[in-house]
Amino acid sequence: MENQTNAPTGPPSLLSVSQFCQKHEWANVGGIRHLLFNRETNGFDRCVVRLGRKILLDENAVFDWLRERGSHE
Repeated sequence: MENQTNAPTGPPSLLSVSQFCQKHEWANVGGIRHLLFNRETNGFDRCVVRLGRKILLDENAVFDWLRERGSHE
């Protein structure tokens, strides 16, 4: 049996906040902006890629962050 990992292959999927919310119905702009505002204290900063003033979300990093947060209950 081969060792399967969840590591992404290829470049990361970078999405704007609005693109992320359109792709994932459970997410809303206000909730994501709240996470972004507090990103240095909640660890969400590792999900963010900045290009100048533009904020992009690394989709894989967001789901990794969610998995880790869910296991700390």
